[in-house]
Amino acid sequence: MTFYKPRLEMLSDKEKGYLFGLFEGDGYSIYDRKRKHYIVDFYLNARKDEDIKKFLLKILYKIGLNPYVFEQEGKNCNRIRIRSKLFKEFIENQNYKNLNKDSKMGFLSGFIDAEGYVVPKKSTLGIVNTNKQLMGMCVNILNEANIYCSIRQRVRSKKDKLKSYLILISMKFKNTKHISQKVWRLGSCSAGRI
Repeated sequence: MTFYKPRLEMLSDKEKGYLFGLFEGDGYSIYDRKRKHYIVDFYLNARKDEDIKKFLLKILYKIGLNPYVFEQEGKNCNRIRIRSKLFKEFIENQNYKNLNKDSKMGFLSGFIDAEGYVVPKKSTLGIVNTNKQLMGMCVNILNEANIYCSIRQRVRSKKDKLKSYLILISMKFKNTKHISQKVWRLGSCSAGRI
């Protein structure tokens, strides 16, 4: 595997936010002391999230990274692995408090792609997560953008181990300058694809 120094300056604020949001929902980082590797992994559904995988790879290639993609046997999961100390530090050092307007919309787009769901036939958009503080931050971003949303605690199913929360989001989100691949599944968005 070839290692590259990422050109992080080539990322727009929205793309930085997107990576941060996707990482918060479906990411993992570790330092492998034995091999001295700095690793960032993203885990995506192998069948449903092909569009998200392509978009993520496009961003990673744009900054000069060469991610390794492999499907985990029997788990319907694509793992996208990046070995880069600078990228790991970049992802881990992101802070909610330092996000500007574009970064916030990027964060929300990435988080929706990680933890969200869409039901095109019902024009439904929602996010489910167990981190109440993180969900509160998403509600704040939506409120700042004048997009109606509601948050509530979900009723636990038999397989749930932790309390989880659900944010239902107004379809007005489709008309923002988002970069969520899942929201694009709902059909035409007036903002135009980035």
